Amino acid sequence: MPMAPAHPDLASRLTLALEREDRLGVLSSTLPVVRGARHVGLDGEAIVRFARAQARVAAPVNAEDALHCTFLPPRRFLNYLLVLEALNFSFWDDEPRWRVPYHGAAYDGYWALAAALHRAIREDGLPLWDARYLADLTEPRLARLLRGEGKPPPLIAERLAHLREIGAVLVRDFGGAFAELLAPCAGDAATFVLRVVESFPSFRDEALWQGQPVRFYKRAQICASDLARLLHDAPEARLAGLEQLTAFADYKVPQVLRREG
Repeated sequence: MPMAPAHPDLASRLTLALEREDRLGVLSSTLPVVRGARHVGLDGEAIVRFARAQARVAAPVNAEDALHCTFLPPRRFLNYLLVLEALNFSFWDDEPRWRVPYHGAAYDGYWALAAALHRAIREDGLPLWDARYLADLTEPRLARLLRGEGKPPPLIAERLAHLREIGAVLVRDFGGAFAELLAPCAGDAATFVLRVVESFPSFRDEALWQGQPVRFYKRAQICASDLARLLHDAPEARLAGLEQLTAFADYKVPQVLRREG
């Protein structure tokens, strides 16, 4: 049977939040979906309790973060980061799941991607920061880059299209350097996200709901978050205004929210 609409207090909280600036348009475009939901409900009071509890928990330190290629110089790292985010989708498939053995461990999901890119740069000598290399990438080369155990990662053709797109756009519009997109943003996270979405169509994840556009901008927002987190020591890469970002749309979110009531 249909559930009750979202908790009324939640809708009012969202409305109050939107009285502040919503430059990404993610909150304002998803609010009608929240208000109109019939089969899924959200308990606003429980979300507030959960958020407050999470605010008291120290951010975890991921040992896997060593798989991120922070050893690269900042301008090369920025291009690598764009590659990472361009491929950061759809890892799960039927068993045997795609896994990447690397340095004595076997990684799956997102960390398999991080391991594969680290291996490609460190051990295979692939210039994943080179926009022209990306623009001319072939499917056999990409398959070799992502080699692992089990089934290959899904959507190889789409992944190749994303990499070729970012390579071509970087060459055409930014002199081959993602840093040139970042520079005019003046260190503002929302401006950065909007420029990424505008420049790279594969990052423009939008949908229609009752004829109205709904924005997610998941990977563009993750790119801003990862940039601020992983390259915080580089003055040219610092981002402010991260509070403008929203939660990143992911299938794990409803799983966690349901478990937490």
